[in-house]
Amino acid sequence: MTNPAARGNLRQHARSPVELPITVSDAANKVEGHIEFNTGDLSVGGAFIRSDLLFEVGEELQLDFGMPDGRLVRARGKVVRVARDSGDDVIPGM
Repeated sequence: MTNPAARGNLRQHARSPVELPITVSDAANKVEGHIEFNTGDLSVGGAFIRSDLLFEVGEELQLDFGMPDGRLVRARGKVVRVARDSGDDVIPGM
């Protein structure tokens, strides 16, 4: 198995491509309401959420989504990376 850091991938957990509807809300409850997104990939340690509406790096979010087996997952997350659409086949998201 190749060392992930040697490939420029510093993730501790492998990501799997998956499309799940995910509800995102502000963890600090500064904003009322929620927004529906779709995940692009998911792992034990994180997720990439595809979206044209982007939060800022450092923002903490409440994430709610259902797993294919019917379990509801509620988690808190922090935006650590934002990908803006640059026209070079970059999928916008965070």
